[in-house]
Amino acid sequence: MGKKVKRTAAKACVISSVILALGIAAVVSAVVLPALQTADNAVAMEICLLAGLALVLVGIIALCVSVAVHRARVRKSRKPQAERMQDAEAQLDGSATYNGKQVNYLPNMQAYERVNMGKFQSLDDKFDQIARMDRTQFVIYMTRLFSRNGYQVKLTPVTDNHSVDLIIERDGVSIAVGCILSDKILGQKDISPVTEGKIYYQVKNSMVVTNMYFDRTALDYAKAEHITLVDRNILAEDYM
Repeated sequence: MGKKVKRTAAKACVISSVILALGIAAVVSAVVLPALQTADNAVAMEICLLAGLALVLVGIIALCVSVAVHRARVRKSRKPQAERMQDAEAQLDGSATYNGKQVNYLPNMQAYERVNMGKFQSLDDKFDQIARMDRTQFVIYMTRLFSRNGYQVKLTPVTDNHSVDLIIERDGVSIAVGCILSDKILGQKDISPVTEGKIYYQVKNSMVVTNMYFDRTALDYAKAEHITLVDRNILAEDYM
């Protein structure tokens, strides 16, 4: 939740508390102050008491509303894992736009179900099934993994996507992700297109994810271009 939302929620709670405090003070004054207990000031005491009760009621209602709104915003900004996955998967069967381009993912739904998410399965079995995927299926699988790890995920076009398959975001940081399904070790020429894609999508950070490993040329290039590399080991340890 952003700082502006937090400040707004805090102000609402403070204002509600002030109204409630004024109401309580008015009620106490009407009951306790000797000056209002005389017959001549009976009307004034009644007005003070009614005004105090009204302020107390308004204060309680305002406080309850501000707390409810605050909690609703917190729940919206911190969606449960299941909802984040549903949001990501909703894009797989429909369409959306990013940077003015149409996105259409209409895969065979059984394709990515072959990797049993959330169920006990050895890493060897997972990577064996990943190796049988095609490129689109691997992108879909990574969409689910990133969603499970707290990222908001946007899918780029299937074709002409400038080597960027996903735009992921968490804690206000956006990352252009290239998903490379391979049966060989990747070098600089394999990951360099993601740098151009990052510029195209106007995203400051970039990442390359693969089911294999990177050679020295890729590591040196990634260090120079500030690209995060996720190889087979990191994928297993940090995302699976």
